[in-house]
Amino acid sequence: MGTAAAETRRIIPLHPERAAHATGKVGMILFLASWAMMFGALFYSYGILRVRAPVWPPVGAPEVPLVVPTIITIMILCSSVMLQRGRRALYAGDVQRFQRMLIGSIVLGTLFLALQSQVWIDLWTAGLRIDTGRYGSLFFFLTFFHALHVVVGLGLLGWMLWTAPRLASPVARYARAQYAAWFWHFVAVVWLIVFTLVYVY
Repeated sequence: MGTAAAETRRIIPLHPERAAHATGKVGMILFLASWAMMFGALFYSYGILRVRAPVWPPVGAPEVPLVVPTIITIMILCSSVMLQRGRRALYAGDVQRFQRMLIGSIVLGTLFLALQSQVWIDLWTAGLRIDTGRYGSLFFFLTFFHALHVVVGLGLLGWMLWTAPRLASPVARYARAQYAAWFWHFVAVVWLIVFTLVYVY
């Protein structure tokens, strides 16, 4: 009886692909958590400097625009929604729909970078620069650091667009799409915070 119970409680090993997927999930969660802590530290520093400043933004600093940042905020949120729908299509086995949604996400992400670059150029021309004090340096550092993550995210999405049809295993295909989607969703959430702190609040 004891032997039968022991056999019943015997751990059934996961399929190698699913085991790798589980390990990948943990790794991606830890990776995103580390970046979340880094952004959290940046936001905290921004908040401290802002609270201690007698006037924010400083007198004479050009006013940051709101229309274009609002538009690109909508764009990156829409790209995140499209990617999520594409991921669901991939889970259902519809690779073509996944690719269409992925292309839409990549296009919106690229437009996000293009319009954000125009904001930088306009503000730089108006006199807001990295060397014009803490306000300028914080603005450019936060927005540029986030833009670097957008570039990385676009690279991941482009990589998925190329590799998804070529992966024979549905488990591996969906796992990689999931990791790329998590990173892109993370980028979208971080941008919401950056947009609120830098452009709105």
